Amino acid sequence: MFGEVSNSEAPYPFLVELEHLPTAIAQARTREIEFAARLDYWQYLNHPYRNRYREHREAEEKTTQTSWERAHPDQRTWWQKLRMMERTPLYKPMVDRSITFPEFVASPVQRENMLALLGLIEAFGKRHVFEKVELNRELGHFDYARIVLNEIHQNVAPSLYSVSKMLIDQCQSAPARYVP
Repeated sequence: MFGEVSNSEAPYPFLVELEHLPTAIAQARTREIEFAARLDYWQYLNHPYRNRYREHREAEEKTTQTSWERAHPDQRTWWQKLRMMERTPLYKPMVDRSITFPEFVASPVQRENMLALLGLIEAFGKRHVFEKVELNRELGHFDYARIVLNEIHQNVAPSLYSVSKMLIDQCQSAPARYVP
């Protein structure tokens, strides 16, 4: 019930600054605490790529907009502009445009952490299966990621399933951030 304190063991009883996660991993008292720390570390290690991805998308969108504006110049007469008889052509970002990604190569630290996470997930059994899909995809194990995704597709939100499937089908190992 809401507002009541549970007597159970909390799987992640402390807060750790992101840069101190390797120490937290090394000193983890349980597999659950190690898993929680490694999961946070996985996301932390992917942040620089996400920043690069945003910059890549912004530059790509700027290029697309510039090309569109060159192909659709404002051809109104000065009188039409003065009287506002017609609207200025406006660029609208295309929703269904294909997305490109900057190159991603996992660092040795990232690979080691992802492999350790996979080992922990295997020990947990049926829990954290979507993370298993994503870790395998980021490691480049696309065939195995596809098999696991197809096994669990009934239990995954349709939007997560379609994004993950698209990335696997494109053999794209770039990190993706999923917020439930």
